[in-house]
Amino acid sequence: KPLFSLLDGDGRFYVLALSLKNVRLIAASRHSAEELDLPGVPRSAREALGDLTRQDTQLKANPSTRTVARSPVFPAHGTAEDDTKAVVLNFFNLLDKALLRHLDRDAPVVLAGVEQHLARYKTATEHPKVLDEGLQGNPDLLSADELRDAAWEIVQPYFLENRRRAAELYGELLGTGRATSRYEEILPAAHDGRIDALFVARGVRLWGRYDGKSRDVHLQEDQTGPRDVSEDLLDLAAVQTFLNRGTVYAVPRQEVPGGQAMAAIFRY
Repeated sequence: KPLFSLLDGDGRFYVLALSLKNVRLIAASRHSAEELDLPGVPRSAREALGDLTRQDTQLKANPSTRTVARSPVFPAHGTAEDDTKAVVLNFFNLLDKALLRHLDRDAPVVLAGVEQHLARYKTATEHPKVLDEGLQGNPDLLSADELRDAAWEIVQPYFLENRRRAAELYGELLGTGRATSRYEEILPAAHDGRIDALFVARGVRLWGRYDGKSRDVHLQEDQTGPRDVSEDLLDLAAVQTFLNRGTVYAVPRQEVPGGQAMAAIFRY
């Protein structure tokens, strides 16, 4: 649970730094940023389409401007020549198709680049979670950590909104068989990959053990600390949910729907 709470927004995201000369993809969370290797992905317009020296001069970022700023991504209505627009859009179409092999479609993407690039990539992309707000400016001289920090201001409200919606959905599904706070139902479902979203209370321990063969949950009588082979069942449920691509929200107990130690929404 402490590790899950370090995400502080309960998810992963990407920063896609767009440049005609150097495309970079950063996989990030609140406290980490890793620039990914992109085999099979063109890293520049020249690599994808040949020499664009004459076409791209109007769209170059100022190389001395080492900043980015939050900005909404509007549809492209620039004054660049139509041929240049078509070439750049062609590059972004090719880039997007190659990038989709490396992107988790469930993770949000923040675009970083000059205004025209953001708008045109937003037009080209088939990724369902490219956010409407991006980082406008020159990303080339910024490190992965600097881009992550700037993008976090955009994605944090996105993650908090997802948590709020999950809590509302839990209330709507309670009593239908699709939501529960009963650990006897949550542990088997977590191992089966049935949990779509799990709330677990930070600072709370539920000592016991889960028998995967019999699918029984054995709660320890004395809850003052672990005994023999017991473990924290909240941690176990959280890890199994995460491994099965569910979302884990490690929150204060008062933020767990129903105020229990854990609460789950089932996929089916």
